Amino acid sequence: MKRFIISFTIGIITVFTMLCGAMNANAMGFYECEIVIKYKNAPEGTVFADILFKKVEDDEYALTGEASDHRVRYVCIDSGNIELDEHCGLAEYDDGFTSFMMNRCLPITNMVYSDSCSLDWGEPTSVYNSDLFEYYGEFKVAYCDKEGNVLLVTDPVRVKPRGYTLYEVYADGAKAEYNGIRDLSEYFAFAMIAFIIGLPALLIAITAAIVFIIIGKKNAPKGQEKKASGFFPVLVVMGITAAVVTAGMAVIVRFAFF
Repeated sequence: MKRFIISFTIGIITVFTMLCGAMNANAMGFYECEIVIKYKNAPEGTVFADILFKKVEDDEYALTGEASDHRVRYVCIDSGNIELDEHCGLAEYDDGFTSFMMNRCLPITNMVYSDSCSLDWGEPTSVYNSDLFEYYGEFKVAYCDKEGNVLLVTDPVRVKPRGYTLYEVYADGAKAEYNGIRDLSEYFAFAMIAFIIGLPALLIAITAAIVFIIIGKKNAPKGQEKKASGFFPVLVVMGITAAVVTAGMAVIVRFAFF
């Protein structure tokens, strides 16, 4: 009986540890490697938009060495790819804010849609959407034509870091804003884990307790029925262990990811 209890407890803890690791890996997958810009009332001739991040000293994402002189970026539209280099207007634009697409070290491709575009630098990478917004702290949106000339730049927007995992940008003429999104997938993951593992563990422990008590009383010699009932507290402890582990998972999800 003692061996069974020990094995049961170790099994629950092992599954708990594995699930925590899996949740951490899944959480990392949510931090998008792209910036989506949705815009309207763009100036005539606009083909795409770009983010201008505020210049910072010792910029860790800045182009350095030969890469700063030999850079090519692609804007993907329905009619084909537009190739831009370091001599285009967007690359040379500098009003204290400079182009994310042309002047950062990430291999960025601009995917253009009817009323939006997506600056995508792909995976694998250790740089995520939220890292950039919270690092620079301020941005603008630049509307550009097919030659990479800047047609209009919005007013600056200050970012207030609040634990967001994703920032989406919205531009309306000369005004821009952002929307911060939190990853709620961990809450759904926890709910499923609690239902699939926590509840059955409690039910199994309670069922086992009832079965052991019935069998124990039936097979126990006369006068020793009370000893058979002694299994009940032990099995209740097993059920409580399962409940505590499930609750612990909720705490870890809450404070590790939110």
